Amino acid sequence: MSNRLPDIVKPLHLAETRQTLSGYLPLEKMPRLVPLLSTPQGIVEVELEFGVDEQKIRYAKGHLQTTLNLICQRCFRNMPLPVNAGITIGMVHTIEEADLLPESYEPLLLKEPVVSLLEMIEDELILLLPLVIRHQENECPVKQDFSTATVQDEPEQVEYQNPFAVLEQLKKSK
Repeated sequence: MSNRLPDIVKPLHLAETRQTLSGYLPLEKMPRLVPLLSTPQGIVEVELEFGVDEQKIRYAKGHLQTTLNLICQRCFRNMPLPVNAGITIGMVHTIEEADLLPESYEPLLLKEPVVSLLEMIEDELILLLPLVIRHQENECPVKQDFSTATVQDEPEQVEYQNPFAVLEQLKKSK
């Protein structure tokens, strides 16, 4: 893919005319994704086929490919995360329509006739991120050994001391 995709598209028009978009978008232009990255350099390769299915659902189906450079939460070092994912988006105008979409579709709520392709792809990339970002245990430089940890059966008894005990002693001494 050698062509940069437009930031703004008319998805309903693309679906009605059954067009295909392929190209790339720069990661550095994704303001919600950039803070999650160790380095914002790179591109996401996008291929989207727009159309209308037999249920009259306007859709965008395609594929995303990139490598996201993240920070491992265990060792705080760079962790490249290869992303190679398919997406299937159903275009809707209301929340009620979104609820009626088949499970295979991710809803895209259209409030205006144009949408930001950049934001749409950014949303998909954010949804693909793991809940906890960390290397696989065999790949992480920090090794955690929980085998030597012990669990106490009984919590240690701590003797409670009344903070006013000193005042009680002063009262008795008078």
